[in-house]
Amino acid sequence: MKTKTLRSHLLLLLLLLFFSVYANAQEKKWYLVTDTEQKIEMSRVSSFVATDTEETFSILDFQGNILVKDVLKATFSLLDPTGIKEIKVQGNMLESFVDNVLTLIGVEGDIEIFSVNGMKLLSVKATKQETRINVSHFTSGVYLVKCGKQTFKFNKK
Repeated sequence: MKTKTLRSHLLLLLLLLFFSVYANAQEKKWYLVTDTEQKIEMSRVSSFVATDTEETFSILDFQGNILVKDVLKATFSLLDPTGIKEIKVQGNMLESFVDNVLTLIGVEGDIEIFSVNGMKLLSVKATKQETRINVSHFTSGVYLVKCGKQTFKFNKK
């Protein structure tokens, strides 16, 4: 068992080194994604712990605390730190970068804008085919837009 754990520690350290060098060159970050779709930023992961008698393993942080237990499988993914992908709104791509006005086309119903820490900043009702929202008073950064059951991100310049 010690050999198995030592090998996983060495492999993890090599992977961490590779991922940290590669991710620093990009805006995206490396995450460990479990079989239950839990995403853990690699900078938080210290090691994996498993026994010969179990089919699952646990993921530990640098203090030895269990981040996730009973993991069957995990993969590495390079993701946006918000975890939200750029996706289409009824056939139209939401712009990534916004200066002063966020324009949503083909969206109806309630629209809410949140900071990345979850604070609701604005709520509007979309009643037209094209909805323009003034975001000039927002500071530069990443924001989340909730349109119905879908959530999108945008970057304020």
